[in-house]
Amino acid sequence: MLGLARNCKNLKKLSVVSCLFGVKGIHAVVDNSNVIEELSVKRLRGVNDDGVESFCGGSSLKSICLKELVNGHAFAPLIIGSRKLQTLKLIRCIGDWDTTLTSVGKLSSGLIEIHLEKIQVSDVGLVGVSKCLKLETLHLVKTPECSDVGLIAVAEH
Repeated sequence: MLGLARNCKNLKKLSVVSCLFGVKGIHAVVDNSNVIEELSVKRLRGVNDDGVESFCGGSSLKSICLKELVNGHAFAPLIIGSRKLQTLKLIRCIGDWDTTLTSVGKLSSGLIEIHLEKIQVSDVGLVGVSKCLKLETLHLVKTPECSDVGLIAVAEH
């Protein structure tokens, strides 16, 4: 993946599905590309990435889609640190996402679209989302821990 990043300097979109590399590979691409705008990661199989350095955030990332990941939280620093992020999609990623979404609300206020599907998120996460003042589209699909309280927080901001 490092070779891909170094040799494809104009790579703007990267979509990987059911690949054997893991978070380290994605980190190599994002860390070594100044123009990548879209990242879609689905069902990575290389989940044993011991010693992965934290993502510092993609300086040019505008869209991140994570789907069916058991280690999706390894991407939290990337999500939080991507200052130009406009679209975030989290679909069937294991774990509690409240903390990440709270941080996103504080630090990535440029988000326009958020799609949360079959993930563990509660009103706490939605309160974080409510801080995204440019939010135009919010998709909530099968998020049973979200209630009127969280939706009201989003609506009031």
